[in-house]
Amino acid sequence: MRKQVAVSWLCLMLPALALAGDNAREDSPRDVLASMSAVTGFDYEGVFVLRDGDAMESYHVIQRVDNGVVHEKIVSLSGPYREFHRRDDQIICLLPERGVRLSGLSRAMSPLPGPFPHDPGYFDRLEANYRLAVLGEGRAAGRKCDRVGIMPRDEYRYAKELCIDREYGVLLSSLKYRDDEAGVASLKSAEFVRIEFPERIEATRLEAGVDTEDLELRQRDWQMLAESETDDGAWRVAMPPPGFELVSRSRRNDEGSPKVTEHLMYSDGLASVSLFVGEISHEGGGFTGHSRQRSINVLGAVHGDYHVTAVGEVPERTLEFMVEHLEHAGNTD
Repeated sequence: MRKQVAVSWLCLMLPALALAGDNAREDSPRDVLASMSAVTGFDYEGVFVLRDGDAMESYHVIQRVDNGVVHEKIVSLSGPYREFHRRDDQIICLLPERGVRLSGLSRAMSPLPGPFPHDPGYFDRLEANYRLAVLGEGRAAGRKCDRVGIMPRDEYRYAKELCIDREYGVLLSSLKYRDDEAGVASLKSAEFVRIEFPERIEATRLEAGVDTEDLELRQRDWQMLAESETDDGAWRVAMPPPGFELVSRSRRNDEGSPKVTEHLMYSDGLASVSLFVGEISHEGGGFTGHSRQRSINVLGAVHGDYHVTAVGEVPERTLEFMVEHLEHAGNTD
C-alpha cells in the first residue's frame, strides 16, 4: 500500500514525467546516466525552475563550448539578482546588490546539477549504495527524456529521479525526495521549462551582465590539504556511514584569531556531507541540535573543546552518525 502511495505521489508531483512505458529505451540505467557526460560537447540555452523546500526560483542558462572547454552563464530571473559564470569546474558568482564577487567556488555551488563523472568505476560505487532503474519515457520542456530512479539501499541517503534528454543527454528534470517511515515528501527539484540547441552561441552572450569593477572580490580562503599533510591535530570520521569516503580536507584561520577551523567533506558519489570543526570561543560554543535550511539538514554539537557543524542534503541520522564517530586523526584509542 505504501509503495502505491509513493508512486501516486510522484505522478502528481511531476506530471510531465508520467509517460512511462511503451517507448522506453532498452538501455541500462548506467547507459542512460553515462549519456549525461556528453553535455559538454555542444552549445545550448534555456530556462529552468529550481524548487528547494518551500522556495521556488527561476534561472536563465547559456552554455558555450570552445575547444572542449565549457563556458556557462546562469542568471537568476527571480529573487535577488545573482549571476554565475563557470569555466569547466571553476565558478564565479556575482552579487551586485551586495557589492560582492565570489571567486574560487566549487561546482556544487551552481544551481544547475552537473553531469555524472566519465569514470566507469563511478557507477560501481554508486550501485553499491543505490539501486538504479530505468522508469520509462518522460517529457520535459517539450522534449522526450528517459526517466531513471536512484533509490538508496539504506537510511543514510535520499532518493532521486532524473529525466535525461534522449537526443542530447542533458538533465531536463531532477527530483530529490524522502521516502521513509514518515512518508514520501519532495525535498528539491530542478526542471527545464524551455531549452534550445542552436548550432552556435556567440561568445559575447556569456559576458557579465553587470559592471564587475565596483564589486569587491572575495576568494575562497580555505587551504586545501593533501593526505600527507594530515597531522595529529587533524580530524576524521573514524567510521563513516556505508559508502561515504573522505574526498577533501581544508583549513582556514579564523579572522583576527590564531584559531583554525577544519573542513572535512565526505561523499558517496551522489550525496555529500561537510563537517566544520573549530575551537570553542570565549563568547560561546555555537548552536547545538538540529536545524533545517530548505533541503539542507544542519547539526551542531560540542566535541570536547571544539564545536562541530555538520551540513548536507542527507537525512538527520547521517549527520548524527558522522558526528558520533568524529575523532582526532592521531587518536587511536
